[in-house]
Amino acid sequence: MSSGVPSAATSGNEPNIDIVRSKKEGEVPSFTSTRRLLRDLHELAQEPLPGVTITVTETNIFCMIVTLTPQEGPLHGQSFDMELRFPCKYPAEPPNLRLLTDDLSGHPNVYGRWVCLNMLRGGHIRGFDTVSSGWSPAYSLSSILMQLQSFLFAENVPQDDGDTAENLLVMQVPKRVSTFALCELLDGVSTHETSSPTLEACDVPSSTSSCKSAVALPEIPSPLWNDLPDELLLKICESLVAMSDLSALFRTCKRLYALAIEHCVWVRRGLRCFYHRAWFTEDVLGCGLFVERHSRSGGLKSVTLHVDMLSRSAYFHNNVRRNPFNGEAYNEWLPLLLSPPHARQALPLVQASLARVASAAGRSVVDPEAPPRGGPMDGRDDFKPWHTLEVLPKLMNQMVVSFMQSSASGEPGLASERALKAFCACHHLLLRLAAEHPELVDAADYWTGEFCKHDSRRNKAVIHDLGELLTLLTISSKCNWEDLGEAFVREAMCRNARWYLLGGHPELAVIEPGPDSAYRLRRTFEMTQVSRQLLMFQEPPAQILEHYDRSYGHPRVGMAARLQQACRQMSAVDSWEGYLEHLGVMRGAGQAAVSAMLRESVQLSEKRGYHKREDVLRRIGDHTKTWDDLCELRRKKDPQMASEGGIPKAASPVAPAAARSTPSSPVARQLSAGSIRQLVCAVREKSHKTTDLRKIGNITPKPRKLFVAGLPFRVSDANLQHAYMPFGEVTEAKVVKDASTGKSRGFGFVTFKDPECAAAAKEHTNGSVLDNRKVKVDFAR
Repeated sequence: MSSGVPSAATSGNEPNIDIVRSKKEGEVPSFTSTRRLLRDLHELAQEPLPGVTITVTETNIFCMIVTLTPQEGPLHGQSFDMELRFPCKYPAEPPNLRLLTDDLSGHPNVYGRWVCLNMLRGGHIRGFDTVSSGWSPAYSLSSILMQLQSFLFAENVPQDDGDTAENLLVMQVPKRVSTFALCELLDGVSTHETSSPTLEACDVPSSTSSCKSAVALPEIPSPLWNDLPDELLLKICESLVAMSDLSALFRTCKRLYALAIEHCVWVRRGLRCFYHRAWFTEDVLGCGLFVERHSRSGGLKSVTLHVDMLSRSAYFHNNVRRNPFNGEAYNEWLPLLLSPPHARQALPLVQASLARVASAAGRSVVDPEAPPRGGPMDGRDDFKPWHTLEVLPKLMNQMVVSFMQSSASGEPGLASERALKAFCACHHLLLRLAAEHPELVDAADYWTGEFCKHDSRRNKAVIHDLGELLTLLTISSKCNWEDLGEAFVREAMCRNARWYLLGGHPELAVIEPGPDSAYRLRRTFEMTQVSRQLLMFQEPPAQILEHYDRSYGHPRVGMAARLQQACRQMSAVDSWEGYLEHLGVMRGAGQAAVSAMLRESVQLSEKRGYHKREDVLRRIGDHTKTWDDLCELRRKKDPQMASEGGIPKAASPVAPAAARSTPSSPVARQLSAGSIRQLVCAVREKSHKTTDLRKIGNITPKPRKLFVAGLPFRVSDANLQHAYMPFGEVTEAKVVKDASTGKSRGFGFVTFKDPECAAAAKEHTNGSVLDNRKVKVDFAR
């Protein structure tokens, strides 16, 4: 038997529904619940399930009789009746299932009329706490019925403890089950005095297995068919509702199949809200975000994107705040640009969302359970183009991490495919916003160019996250991986030094006397596996650009599988030489060259304050350990050092750690990175050629000292110096303090060695805003 549903639901017209009150006094089904259940019924009518019959009444669609008839196995042909009663808060709460027979007692999860089914547990999405556990509003009527078929008629039933229980109902093959009269069930349900007649179910073949075979016709050229425009053929494909019909059509025509692949017809079928089941043509769709902020400053700490489609109305009007499958929280919503018509509606909402996420404004972590403050357009007036670079690169970098980890570990492809889809969706947003705001391309050109040209701009104060820098390459018009690669690899090695020195191999701080070290090569390669895999992802994003508008922001068919295979090949690389060869950087470099680069990275890491020598010494014992103890540890672990003899060299002398270390206070971080990043959209790439005054003759020297006013009062001399170090060598930085109290007076002086650096610092930082105070920068008199 096949599914039967009301004709009104099948045609898409909403019937006149007599509202049925819930058991809770005063509760009535909402418009959201009614519309969602009608969509579920409509979906079931379009794609019927074999062996399922549904009986509903037009006056009460929230109560239905379900008859399940197994199509194969020991119970073939027997019918089992049950009642599904949907709550007024559906889909936030699951339906209630009640059996209408006592003859199912042989099932291990049946207790009288009640069925213990994990899928129907809990009264709200917040009630589940593990993956695939409990009710989810993403489940539909079809998914419930398919689960019931599999659950009730399986020979071995899965249990919560991971074991299985034998289904005696199937093993003993009971006699045909009788059912209760429908009048007994419907008594008291309808608000009318007389029960409305039930709708008759129509029998529709569930598959082609019962149909007679037909002889395949030979292919005949059809000029008229070839003249049909692609747009018309796509309209025909869109008019077919059932996926089975669509698949059958594609199997009959190569041209239609090629069009379906090119225009991602299958992707279009999945573009609907998991809560409302609304299509992207009916509402603006996006994804939930969890935004974590620093507790003191309210600045952006991290952003996590959940790939499941969520509509604007579900987030802002129905207060949906959790992932439908793992229960993780949302506290923000990011629209996606799925198609040109959808993008026209979504783009203003995207700008508003990015402004809300990027703006610190003293906010703390938002309670995910709290209702939204304001509507979807709240914050649009505050949007600045640089908000894009605050949020989207973080999301894209996070998706690359997720993709590489799941692919390299050999996990099932679903997690990596979801990560790739999220990456492409964010990349699509970045490209569209870059087209709307050309200054974003200028910013990408500027920062990637600065990184390539100037060693002083490759520190954490300027480029906090190298993964985010890679995402800028995808929109840069002037810089590519060939320009950036070697400098990027060297800086990545420098930043990785801290993690292996403090993470188990402090002896590598001792610089060996020989030209190469097999021990250093082996240990550093083992300890930097994750960061190396992330860096190997630098090429694929550039290959995704042209496809987005037609693919609704999704990757090409088969791209996930190809990238997964490439990731596994990357993981198989077992040497630094092979790694650099794969990246196209320093091809032909031998062990001596790589060893020298690794030694330099340790020295540069200490020079830039990424690690401190005293922290390394603590890793070999208590604080009384000395450098000689560390050298002795290196000799014990490295046979090559022991055989060569001699005293190993220490790292090159560096500036005091206090002057070079990365500032830890929020104000220092804002001065060193945030204020510069906020000005990034106004910056154009400039030449940084210095002028040799000695060759020009007797001219007036250019000013090298800046007056900086409007500073937050908690800024120290070290904070001020580190904030201006990215522009060049700072010879002195002084915050003026009150003579009596010793507190800052809110202004100070910065002196550069090079006057050109002073001029660049003045131009780029004058007018920046810190703690709601406008900083004024001018040449000191």
